[in-house]
Amino acid sequence: MMGTRRDFPNAWQALALTVATVFAMFALALGWDAVAGAAGPPSDSAAGIAAINATAVALVLLYGWRRSDELVTPLFRFEFFSPTLLAPLLLLVLGASIVLSDLDNAVQRLWPVPRELAEFLQSLLREGPVTGVVLLVVAPVGEELLFRGMILRGLIANHGVSKAILGSSLLFAAVHLNPWQAVPTFFVGLLLAWLFVRTRSLPLCILLHALWNGWSWFLATGAAGISIPGYTENPLGPPALQPVAFTFAGALLLAVGFFWLKRRLDRDAQRAL
Repeated sequence: MMGTRRDFPNAWQALALTVATVFAMFALALGWDAVAGAAGPPSDSAAGIAAINATAVALVLLYGWRRSDELVTPLFRFEFFSPTLLAPLLLLVLGASIVLSDLDNAVQRLWPVPRELAEFLQSLLREGPVTGVVLLVVAPVGEELLFRGMILRGLIANHGVSKAILGSSLLFAAVHLNPWQAVPTFFVGLLLAWLFVRTRSLPLCILLHALWNGWSWFLATGAAGISIPGYTENPLGPPALQPVAFTFAGALLLAVGFFWLKRRLDRDAQRAL
């Protein structure tokens, strides 16, 4: 039956959950600065962002869980996954990172990022272990529980798989509030949604999300020790496109990783029959 409490959320409810998450983040940020004052880290620090985002997402998830009238176990699918998926997953992340990096470059050449925002983002990346906690734990766990565990699941029940993947990915890109990264974030959302549909495994989606964030952080801090125009160089300067051969190699890695992963998933599905 469509539209029951167990099918929460539908499209409008999913949009409301996303808006509520953003509103909660802003409200908590105002409250954080009023309470912390000079005694604690500001809301625009890595520690402040981690606490605010985690609290906002937790509140929305709590409401969604109460609204759906479901038990936690069937609502959030914590299916285990085969270790054989890790190798193609790593290849997929590397290839997607290269391809989407150049797509991001193209967007920023048409619509440059304000220097103040670029400097702020770079300052967050330099906050060390706290930034790591945000990128590798807080964001992947919270966002996957909300966008794949709750929103995608409800959209599939109400609107079918294709519309659910598209809609959840659009909302996932929108909640980041960064129009300059909306296009690559949307494509990452598509990949995560597809992976959840194929596996029903939130841990696998959390792992992919953490790998993506971790690799992006690794490159942005210069820890890779390599220099590739448009990929690792000059994060605050005018965006340069990557060498064509490098982007082509990334597309090849992306395709190989995707079809290798798909083949592994197909094989696992056949064995489960």
